[in-house]
Amino acid sequence: MSIDVRFLRDFYNTALGQRTAQDLLRVLAAMDCPVGEKTLCLGYGIPLFSGFPDPEKTVFWAMPARQGIMPWPEDHNNRAVLVQDHRLPFVHDTFDTILAMHSLEFSQDPEAFLQDILRISTRGGSIVLIVPNRLGLWAHRDQTPFGYGHPYTLFQLTELLRRCCLKITVKKPVLLFWPYAPRWATHPFWSRVWPQALAGAWCVRIEREAVWAVVNPKPVFVPARRAPLVAMPQPSGYGPLPRCDTKEP
Repeated sequence: MSIDVRFLRDFYNTALGQRTAQDLLRVLAAMDCPVGEKTLCLGYGIPLFSGFPDPEKTVFWAMPARQGIMPWPEDHNNRAVLVQDHRLPFVHDTFDTILAMHSLEFSQDPEAFLQDILRISTRGGSIVLIVPNRLGLWAHRDQTPFGYGHPYTLFQLTELLRRCCLKITVKKPVLLFWPYAPRWATHPFWSRVWPQALAGAWCVRIEREAVWAVVNPKPVFVPARRAPLVAMPQPSGYGPLPRCDTKEP
């Protein structure tokens, strides 16, 4: 199930949405993700753009066509574009940093989506995914964007990345508080006692997994095909015909 960009905009304008954005920025800062010359945000990343230095020059925003999009930034040249999640309109090795938020869980083909991210990222670049946690309360409350789409447990996310030759290098639980607006529900006290397995989302940093080729493999014995048996003409048992020396008159 997809989600509309207006719902995302309205949520992050609320008190709970602002508290959510603050927690996401805190986790991203703790992960120490380097920001390269070109950064791409897949999904809805306006709440996180303030965490990047000089976003008007470094950050591009791409959002799936099913969700819609808003122009960004409002007072500069537009850097937002509608895309198909598994057919990103960028050339190979373009972006040093890719942040996917509110995107993977809405993809109809997650493996193709991850492979396309891998295609447009530079070798050694930073790829960060923010994915709803299936075990958390946020995935079961549709008043927040994390209650839509296909949530993942950490094991499911790891297996999905493994099939795409990707591995998790850093993982951090996010949203360790109640998905409600009152101040008591978002108090910092909850982040100290909340079980990490029940976090609202997982923020993971991934990289390409090394695939080692077999060097000098052992020869494999393949038996040769036998020639098909063909019936050969056999000589007669009466021997050769007698020779006739009589000349015709």
